[in-house]
Amino acid sequence: MVVAAKQIENHLFPLESISPKQRRNIHIWTAILPKLDVKELIEVLPTVSALGYFHYKSNIPRMFIDTFENYYSLRHCNVHPSEVLIAKSTYDVHSEIVKEFRVKAQLPVKTNDPYEPITLALCGLYNNLCKILEPTNKKFLIAKNCHFPVMMKPCWRSYPVWSDEAQFLMIRSILIPETKDNVTILGTRSDSSIFEIANHPDVYHDGAFLKDVNCKDFTSPDIIATISYAEQKKIDADVIIVFTNLGDTKKQTRHALSSYKQTMGKEDVKLVVVSLTGITRNLKHLNTDDCLTIYGFDKYVCKLIKSFVLGAY
Repeated sequence: MVVAAKQIENHLFPLESISPKQRRNIHIWTAILPKLDVKELIEVLPTVSALGYFHYKSNIPRMFIDTFENYYSLRHCNVHPSEVLIAKSTYDVHSEIVKEFRVKAQLPVKTNDPYEPITLALCGLYNNLCKILEPTNKKFLIAKNCHFPVMMKPCWRSYPVWSDEAQFLMIRSILIPETKDNVTILGTRSDSSIFEIANHPDVYHDGAFLKDVNCKDFTSPDIIATISYAEQKKIDADVIIVFTNLGDTKKQTRHALSSYKQTMGKEDVKLVVVSLTGITRNLKHLNTDDCLTIYGFDKYVCKLIKSFVLGAY
């Protein structure tokens, strides 16, 4: 396995030696990484982190790379949870770490999702965002798409469709460690329907955490649907943040935001679109005083969102 780790290094360093074609085809990362144990993963972390540099030219999701640091800082432990990217065959090794995190997060301990370490690592990312936004008194509407496996291709196509529970945990995590009164959370589905996430954890235990609203008339399962739903339900928000791996046209998005502002009678509303994969490129020119489009998700993105929200962008 040490040989495998060296193999990664040989393929990635020095950075300048990698051709554009190689940057677009770094498949060795996903081929080797699942074969490494935790200690070996720790050894190659600096190398793996360097892959973030190639995010726009490769098929490797940037957020998985940043998962390492965020999840580690959240746990405050001495063992780096690099295992979030290890294959299902070694899942039992991580069961205690998963259980510990679930208890801290006040979430049900039992789960059938074999890839929950990744889900929980993402919880750390959302929690990080929540802490950064906490000092402001602005009202937030945050939406997360729940057709997440779409982003895992072609390298991650072997991953199963995540369960509703896993998706719910991911969104629910933004309420950790306590419910934020100024945050409304929505989930969007691939059939363009919207569901609200109840703010009380007991609702989850009752198995009734979804309040479905049919939004099939919306042309988009993510951005447009989120803004239109907020307008329809009169959800008061100063900032709308949409985490997505899909996109809408600039014209559609601008129209939806203007309509929401008019309905709510407020002009100072900002929209932040966080593209988890960078494929919403048709929105790249949307950035204006009230709109911000970002590719990838890490601590720097959190700081950028904060600056934009507070008007210092």
